[in-house]
Amino acid sequence: RVDPVSLRRSRSSKWTSFGPEVLPAWIADMDWGPPPPITAALNAWMADGFLGYPGWPYHRRVGEVASKYLSQRFAMVDDPARFFLLTDVVQGMHAAMQVWSSPGDPILVLTPIYPPFLSVVGEQHRQLLEHRLTVVDGEYRFDLDALRALVALHRPPMLLLCNPHNPVGRVFTAEELRALGELAVEFDMIVVSDEIHAEIVFDGRQHVAFETLSEEVRARTITITSASKSCNLAGLRTAVMVFGGSARKVEFDAVFSSHVLGVVSVPGMVALETAWSDPSVGAWLVQCVDALTARRDQFAAALAADAPALVHLPAQGTYLAWVDCTALGTSLAEHETVATRLRTEANLAVSDGATFGSGLEHFVRVNLATSESLVADIASRLTTWSTR
Repeated sequence: RVDPVSLRRSRSSKWTSFGPEVLPAWIADMDWGPPPPITAALNAWMADGFLGYPGWPYHRRVGEVASKYLSQRFAMVDDPARFFLLTDVVQGMHAAMQVWSSPGDPILVLTPIYPPFLSVVGEQHRQLLEHRLTVVDGEYRFDLDALRALVALHRPPMLLLCNPHNPVGRVFTAEELRALGELAVEFDMIVVSDEIHAEIVFDGRQHVAFETLSEEVRARTITITSASKSCNLAGLRTAVMVFGGSARKVEFDAVFSSHVLGVVSVPGMVALETAWSDPSVGAWLVQCVDALTARRDQFAAALAADAPALVHLPAQGTYLAWVDCTALGTSLAEHETVATRLRTEANLAVSDGATFGSGLEHFVRVNLATSESLVADIASRLTTWSTR
């Protein structure tokens, strides 16, 4: 159940950043709570009344749970020694970039991309090496020949990968990922793979963990993931960094001592352990993905019927919609984007395409993880604005 009144009273960034007249469909939170077993585990922890330092054996326990779960779910190697708890994917990208690249290095990114991928490159004083995904046969793809030429010319030491891809919603196939893996091996690139949406895939697709493509690929892969998207736990600030090869963990530890990146909170560990060990969470997630599939299809049908000029390819994974408004021919003033106009003219807050890469001012990202009625309202505001 989604209650907008309660959400507006909460501490939610999504629901409290704009006035009550604005319908938020931007930041990637779901509008429903986490699975009941996680809520129960957190309540039990609070009932114990313990807010002191956790024992280090518990940190190891969480690493063991994470390792076992990802091995069983996605065929990753079960080795807790390769795991490191951290606060989120972005922290992991910052850290990896410091270990396996140097200031001034080109960093390869497939755009459009989740904005922190771009900001991390700048903040770490690296150079963005951008390859733009394009629509081929009804889905966003990379051009392997163009990508190979780009890598051969600039020799980036690192590829930042997002799979499933935010914002375009692609779930890359094993064949596509294998081509990227072969490129990484040939040109000696470390691959930092954000797989945080791995459990939100649709239509019978299967997420392929990048490290599983081959032993050579595994040895150069750093996977960053969490239960934060699938179980709506982002505020608990807990994720895992998985080192494909033991040598990578040694290299990482040589740069970052045990406390320099901080230590995650006890409730975050409780939630992650429960998400990846309680079987009933899996059943909840099946229902969640079914609901998200329905919202995706609802939104796609509404745009196709009422706003055919808006180009929207239904996502294969994630609960996000990437919408191309270019065909509207909307005239934008300097520093204006379609997203800013939607907020002021339609009272609809969506993520601004301009933050996902250069030249994307006519694109928006829409969060569909909400109720059927609110998806209808989002689609109505968007289509009414686009056809006036």
